[in-house]
Amino acid sequence: MAKDSYYFSHDANARNDEKILELRLKYGWEGYGLYWAFIEILREATDYRIKASLIGGLSLSFNHPKDKLLKFIEDCCGLELLCQTDGYLWSKSLKSRMLLKDTLMQQLQEAGKVGAKKRWGKHSPPNAPPNGKGKEKKRNKGKEINNISSFPFYIDADFFQTFQDYLEMRIKIRRPATAKAQELVLKDLHKYDLKTAVAMLEQSILNSWQGVFPLKKGYQDGRADKGHPKSGSKKYDGISTVAE
Repeated sequence: MAKDSYYFSHDANARNDEKILELRLKYGWEGYGLYWAFIEILREATDYRIKASLIGGLSLSFNHPKDKLLKFIEDCCGLELLCQTDGYLWSKSLKSRMLLKDTLMQQLQEAGKVGAKKRWGKHSPPNAPPNGKGKEKKRNKGKEINNISSFPFYIDADFFQTFQDYLEMRIKIRRPATAKAQELVLKDLHKYDLKTAVAMLEQSILNSWQGVFPLKKGYQDGRADKGHPKSGSKKYDGISTVAE
């Protein structure tokens, strides 16, 4: 399984949710762990749901007695932490979160197609393989692009929009970011907290910088002093970052 291939957002204070507290009151931390293990199973499943009749297999997987697992699921449904309809078990919270992530991914894919059409029109991109040759390379390229959406910040609406603005700026300065370059930029941004990462992107956009850099001391409220990054930076695949 690829790293982060089954990512889903998770509230940092989920342990204090009133429904979770009721679950913990009855089952303790064991129930808390069991609940999130069940959510992970749902995340991996098609349409984010599983057949209720498959509980026996889950019982074996969790190393938890089937009768106790059935009772646990019943209590989770009673607390509305899980739902059971038409013979399937699912989570309303998980489905809503994954709907947001899937929608953002779809919008990104559509925007990419529109952007490519506007840029190239009826002509093929310079590096496009002739007559379908190199299909394996295309498939690998697709996997590389899909890795971008696995970064946790990527499903935050503010970060997503700012990152798109950054990519648009890169195109305007005639330094479009490749899929690999985007992935490397995202890795750098994830070394910081979400708010700082957004500010770093805004700083690069305002200064038309090709790379992303630690915030300048004078940067506040979306404003940065004009200038260039300090010397001593390293470059790779069209992206500059401050050397560690």
